[in-house]
Amino acid sequence: MDKDLFQNVLIKVLILVLMVLNAGFCYSVRTDDHVNFPEQISAWTGSCVLIPCYEKDNRRINNFLWYQNPEYDDDKKQWTRTVVYDNKNTKKVDSHFEGRVKPYVGQGNGACGIVLHNVQEGDSGYYRLRTIDGNDQWMTKKNVSLTVSDSGPELMIRPVGVGREYQKLTLSCYVHYYCPDYDIKLSWDGDVRGETKTTVPRLEWSVRNKKPIMTEAEFTFTPTWEDHNKTIQCALTKGDSEVTKTGPVVLNIQYSPKGVRIRPETSPVTISKGEEVALECTAESSNPPIDTYRWYKSANNIVGSNSHYSARESGTYYCEAENTIGRTRSKGVAINVLYAPTVTLKIPSREIREGSQYTLTCSVDANPQLVNITWYKDYEKILNKNRDTLTFPYIREQESGSYHCEAQNIIGSESSADVYVDVVYAPKNPEVVVEPKKPSFVEGSSLRFSCNVNSSNPGVSQITWYKNEKVMASERKNYIIIDTIKEEHHGNYMCKAGNKIGATSSQAVSINVLYPPKGVRVTPQAQIITEGDRIRLACSVDKSNPTVTEFRWYKDSALQPHRNKEITFPGIKRTDSGKYTCEARNGIGNVTSQPITLNVQYAPVGVMVSSIPSNLVTEHTKVTLTCTAQAYPNTISYAIYKDGVLLKYSQSLVLDYIQLSDGGEYYCMATNSIGSGTSRTIDIHVSYGLTSIGKYIGIAVGIFTLLVLLIVAIHFKIWKMVFRFKADDSESHFIVMKKTHPELPDNAARQSPPVGSHLDQLNYSIIQFPPQPEGGAASRTNPNDQGVIYSVLQKTSKAHEYENTTSGTQEENSDEIHYSTIANLPRGGMVPSRTSEVEYAMLSTQQNINSTQQNIYS
Repeated sequence: MDKDLFQNVLIKVLILVLMVLNAGFCYSVRTDDHVNFPEQISAWTGSCVLIPCYEKDNRRINNFLWYQNPEYDDDKKQWTRTVVYDNKNTKKVDSHFEGRVKPYVGQGNGACGIVLHNVQEGDSGYYRLRTIDGNDQWMTKKNVSLTVSDSGPELMIRPVGVGREYQKLTLSCYVHYYCPDYDIKLSWDGDVRGETKTTVPRLEWSVRNKKPIMTEAEFTFTPTWEDHNKTIQCALTKGDSEVTKTGPVVLNIQYSPKGVRIRPETSPVTISKGEEVALECTAESSNPPIDTYRWYKSANNIVGSNSHYSARESGTYYCEAENTIGRTRSKGVAINVLYAPTVTLKIPSREIREGSQYTLTCSVDANPQLVNITWYKDYEKILNKNRDTLTFPYIREQESGSYHCEAQNIIGSESSADVYVDVVYAPKNPEVVVEPKKPSFVEGSSLRFSCNVNSSNPGVSQITWYKNEKVMASERKNYIIIDTIKEEHHGNYMCKAGNKIGATSSQAVSINVLYPPKGVRVTPQAQIITEGDRIRLACSVDKSNPTVTEFRWYKDSALQPHRNKEITFPGIKRTDSGKYTCEARNGIGNVTSQPITLNVQYAPVGVMVSSIPSNLVTEHTKVTLTCTAQAYPNTISYAIYKDGVLLKYSQSLVLDYIQLSDGGEYYCMATNSIGSGTSRTIDIHVSYGLTSIGKYIGIAVGIFTLLVLLIVAIHFKIWKMVFRFKADDSESHFIVMKKTHPELPDNAARQSPPVGSHLDQLNYSIIQFPPQPEGGAASRTNPNDQGVIYSVLQKTSKAHEYENTTSGTQEENSDEIHYSTIANLPRGGMVPSRTSEVEYAMLSTQQNINSTQQNIYS
């Protein structure tokens, strides 16, 4: 595309956009008018026209113009034609409307309305409103169609419905016209009395709701049946004299039948029995027509349903005519039929109760009136009774019977049928009869109650029995049999005999039931009792008839000396425990209570400790110590003591291998929740057994032999010193056995010979003499002399005792001699080193000396 051509097209597009924007600024784009006004108005020539106008949305129009038949000039881009009104510039107003138009400002937002005066047919046409507010200019899319003619708007009547007598009815006529500067009047004409109300339109409401603007006149009245078919019309007066009327309206008023009467109207009409009179029911007027007829005799008794009726009986007759609106009854016509009496004896439908007022009525249908009425009871004439009623102010039982009455007039007489008068009453004089007849009955015997009634009409239908004024049975039987009398049968009895009339109670009869004591029990039933407490037992009796005369007490089935109601233990003892019962006695029988058990709680007593087999036993015997005690509660804990020291919390103590050290004084302590008790001590003596005795005899012999050897050695030593006898270190006056041992540490112990060897039960003595210095014996008194003789005595529980072996401490074994050692160490200098040989001097029994000498351990 050529560059210049593109630029020209772009410039034209921009110019077109600016034109559109300019048009948009000059004219607002709306979708609907912002004012309300009527679309059609009619008016008479010479009258005025009101064009009401109301702004929407509470807007206020500053400048507006009304146009007649406006047109839009596309060339000039503006509206033209006739300007009817301009609220800002009156020079724009067309001369045809000049001086005839003025603004109309109604209530609310009604500032854009106008009024046209003295309108002519040429004023007819379309009127539109143009508003100007700066650049905002708007011509209404809708217009007002104005029609001006001589006939003007039509006077109209709303449809008239069917009225009903005595119900308000409203008629309405109206004309679609209103102008405040032109006077019109609506009125109603006709032979009907009522009120007329003229209403002017509610302009703003009508315009906004698009309702026609009209002037209306309502005529309201209450019609009667006489207003039916009357005519009425509405009149419109314009100005001072010009009148226009609607066509006449014929009123349609509905009402019930009027002027209802019976023909013939002569009253009364007299005929003889068997004859009849023809009657006709007529009505003066009815809208809608009569659709139902009814004939009445004596006001409410319907006897016919047509417009004609034939009367054969005396009475007053009425006819009634009815349509859909209502019914109307005529006046009565009396028919008088002459005949002899027809008699009926009437009695009230209710039952005849004794004591009430009662009346018999002799109902007579007769014409002419009666001359005489006679009453009879059981076919006997009742004197001084010449009325149509026979009254009993307070009827009694003896006035029951058959009654009838007789009526008589100038035509004849007739008697009623018999009527039986049955006077009913409640049962009379009921009485309770007791068989056998006595005041008291022993429990377990039998009796019979009978309820006897003197008289009753109707018969007795129910018997109610009472005991102590409370119902005990309700049935038809007039008796009660008690086969087995019990204590609860004691009381006052009465019966009430009843029928449908009422019930009557008898006098009460008292029944006294004798029985032995009941509810015998000992109290208190259960409690915690501790020895020494003060306890009271009471024999309680719930009831007894006659009263209790004696109480007896039993303990464990043994009769006690007490004869009172209570037993008291000032300080109860455990020997008082047992089962207690009490026995209550009266003249009818004896009753014993259930036993209660008194368990007297006490601390353990009779605490003993026993020894099995006995308290004198030898060592190594099995001994069982057992504690026993008596206590309640019998949950007892035991503790066994020896020499005051607790050994065990148990009832028994078993010493399976008793030792000499187990001897001593034993006792036990028993404890329960009440307290404790301690037994007397038992002294357990444990003596040596045969094995111990033999061992100790051997030890004693060994010790004795050792002492002898020591004495001999001492003497020998003294002798040697005297005679300066020189001997080497291997000499000995004893049997010497040597055994070489491996070198052991200083603190190691030597192994003992095997158990079971022939050296059992042997004790050993070692004597060593160190070499003597030449030149004589040295003094042994030097403190530094190591040749001191030592003697060691020790006890062992084993049968084999060797050098350097111990069993326990010295204190534990000080009462037995294990062995004796005599050592003579070298004098001066160091202690010689230990050799690997040990020398033993063995002391044994005589028979083993020889064999011992031959046993030398290498």
